Amino acid sequence: MRRGSHSFPGSDHLGILVMLVLVLVACGASAQTPQVARSKLTGTSWQLVRIEGPGGKAVTPSETTKYTIEFQTDDRVSARIDCNGGRGRWKSTGASQIEFGPLALTRVQCPAGSLHDRVVKDWQSIRSYAIRENHLFLSLTAGGGTYEFRPLPPTEPVTSAVASVGPVTYQCTGSGNRNGTLQATFYQTQPAMMLVEHEGKTRPAFAVPAASGAKYVAKDLVFWETRGEASVLWAGIELKCRRR
Repeated sequence: MRRGSHSFPGSDHLGILVMLVLVLVACGASAQTPQVARSKLTGTSWQLVRIEGPGGKAVTPSETTKYTIEFQTDDRVSARIDCNGGRGRWKSTGASQIEFGPLALTRVQCPAGSLHDRVVKDWQSIRSYAIRENHLFLSLTAGGGTYEFRPLPPTEPVTSAVASVGPVTYQCTGSGNRNGTLQATFYQTQPAMMLVEHEGKTRPAFAVPAASGAKYVAKDLVFWETRGEASVLWAGIELKCRRR
């Protein structure tokens, strides 16, 4: 051994182990970021306070409880947008990042002066969020504006503004062992409407005349139920479903 050079048994392995631990810690911290976002928002409910446009011009809803949003478990979201209610999904892929999927809404015509159309148009353009002084701020892409919400009191849960039944859970079987569950919420609109959740997607369908039972039809969806059993055509896949 040369003088001044010291080698201890196992030192090389120890160095490699330390490096691996540091890498795993760094990866773990990165992987936890979306989960942290979900933990902050999941189970919270908010009501709209104001909308600030790209030029700084702000508008406020006439009734804040007519514009609400609830972050549910399983990355689901419920919303009331004036006279309509809907459900969809949301995700966070990084710190302060948020995206909303398509929102399946009821089709009630809201009165003049409603912010309904603006909110629906902006829904899928929201890309970031922040919580400051107990208010939630949802910001659109490219400086398109910001929605400011305050917490919804526990005594005022998010409502759809339309009478509904459900969600009702169905156990389904299909070709190629495509077994699973399906959830449906039935809304008392004119025409009657339902929202169907399956395989992480939400689709609306509307009632049509049927020889028996209740039948709902939309693009990529047919739902026909009689006495608790439903024949479903979901994106070209036939399913046989039974109420739980």
